[in-house]
Formats: sequence, C-alpha cells, structure tokens
Amino acid sequence: MPAWARTSHKDEEHADDPIVTVTFADGLGRVIQTKKDQSATRVRAPRSEWR
Repeated sequence: MPAWARTSHKDEEHADDPIVTVTFADGLGRVIQTKKDQSATRVRAPRSEWR
C-alpha cells in the first residue's frame, strides 16, 4: 500500500469548504499521484470520499 499525505488549505471564497490535496508516494518516496478537491463552477458540489 502506498504512503499518503493530506493537506487542507483555506479557501477565501468558501470558508466552510477548504481545498484538500492528497498526495500518494511509492516505497521509495516518489510521488505517484496527486488529487485536489476543486470545483470548476460557482455551484457548491459535495466533496467525494477519498480512500
């Protein structure tokens, strides 16, 4: 199973919905995938569950 880290960043326009970034790394510490929670529209969509 790869190692992972999750960070949350303050969103000035949506104070109750932070921007979440999840980074996955292999056993040698190389980043293999990065996911960011963001929306392309002004309509607030529910955040999907990441596992």
